[in-house]
Amino acid sequence: SFMIGHLLRITNFGLVDAVNTNEGTGSSLVISTITPDLPNCLFVIFAGASDPTTIPSVSSYALATNNPTWTERAENNHTSAGADYAALAVATATRPETTATGNVTITYGTTPILNGAIVIALAPRIDGSVTPTTQVYANAFTPVFPVTVIATMDAPTTDVINPTIWTPVTKA
Repeated sequence: SFMIGHLLRITNFGLVDAVNTNEGTGSSLVISTITPDLPNCLFVIFAGASDPTTIPSVSSYALATNNPTWTERAENNHTSAGADYAALAVATATRPETTATGNVTITYGTTPILNGAIVIALAPRIDGSVTPTTQVYANAFTPVFPVTVIATMDAPTTDVINPTIWTPVTKA
């Protein structure tokens, strides 16, 4: 028995926006369309295959609609004698469109007896700024005493993932 795996560090992208999977046999694998909600998602394809007689490999990745340029990040092949041969590949691409991808196709350089893949669209990190507004309310009762109210506020951070919204109001 054996294991193949990859550990990826992906920066500047956040939540999973869309995902789909499939498994099968043969020299290509088709995964149903996914539709990202945001532009410039990072698409990640994990593709694996195994065969008892031939070392499998992945030769291409494609989206049917607006296919971006793919970068293969890793492809490892398990070649121990006496065991099934296996491969695991990872490819990424950024796609600006928010339209459906159409079928996702992974083409293998061999014809493995078993293959499987997952495609994930990761939403880009969103940076921005917010212009805060300040509202001060005052109530007066009889007799009216002189009161000074000092309101302070910090601008929110631009990191939407962990925003700092307001500092407490200080009364003097």
